[in-house]
Amino acid sequence: RVEGLEGGVYYHHPVRHTLVLLSRRDDLGERVFPGNAAVYEQSAFAIFLIGNQSAIEPMYADWARNFSLLEAGHMGQLLMEVAPQYEIGLCPMGAPDFAPVEELFGLEDHHLLLYTFLGGGIELEQTRTLARQAETPVSVSDELKKYAGARLPDYMAPDSFMLLDKLPLTPNGKIDRRALPAPGSSERDEKTKFTLPDTELEKRLAEIWSGLLKHEEIGIHDNFFDMGGTSLQIVRLQSEIRDVLDEEIPVTKLFQYSTIHALARHLAQDAPVEETIQNKAAKRHGRRDSARQRKQTLKQTRKKHRIISEETQ
Repeated sequence: RVEGLEGGVYYHHPVRHTLVLLSRRDDLGERVFPGNAAVYEQSAFAIFLIGNQSAIEPMYADWARNFSLLEAGHMGQLLMEVAPQYEIGLCPMGAPDFAPVEELFGLEDHHLLLYTFLGGGIELEQTRTLARQAETPVSVSDELKKYAGARLPDYMAPDSFMLLDKLPLTPNGKIDRRALPAPGSSERDEKTKFTLPDTELEKRLAEIWSGLLKHEEIGIHDNFFDMGGTSLQIVRLQSEIRDVLDEEIPVTKLFQYSTIHALARHLAQDAPVEETIQNKAAKRHGRRDSARQRKQTLKQTRKKHRIISEETQ
């Protein structure tokens, strides 16, 4: 399927950079790629990267296989980056079933299959698309978010990261934690639009946050922990919400809903926001009035008993 080249199995000579014919059989697809027959049928060729362990083991001993895999992975990456320049597309195929065709390659026990590709010609427009994708800068913060999000619960995964050119060190060579910039001191993520609190509940929450975090300007999409909040302050936040809004909320939920917008939506999900706050405030004032009335009644009762006691004497 490659123009000017007879079908078969070839060996790339690393010194002469030529292809040496090993076998004229070209029916590898059904036996090597049984689960990817459709992809194989659309491809023009397959590439097998095979390591000669007898040449590598004297240098790396037990690490020979690992170093072979690392080098093959690097070679595969380079091939995939360069191939589109020649209007060639490559698709990694993982670990195929290589045993049925090993004899076609003239391999011995010390040979190890490391990497496999299927490839073929691609259109010019596809190369332009790949080039645009390659030129698009990859956000380190976004990649770290994805990595952490795949391994941690939502409430534990950081929403943002602060990147430094280098870490400040003490004279002893340890990280100087006191010299690290404070969380939230960097500019907001450009993707996050600053939005002031709008609803009554959002405004109340912003007031609580402002008191705890010592920030005057807080947007509804700002993250509590990115603004400098700590696990100790999250407990204080729970207490403030209980006192101000008369709302019981587990600490785990505060970790999960770490922005004012998300927290307000969670708190108001069972009732309209304004009604919730008014009802909570009315109940809170009612309890305070009842407490004052009980205290006054108890005081009057004690005074009355004291007067009666004095009269009997």
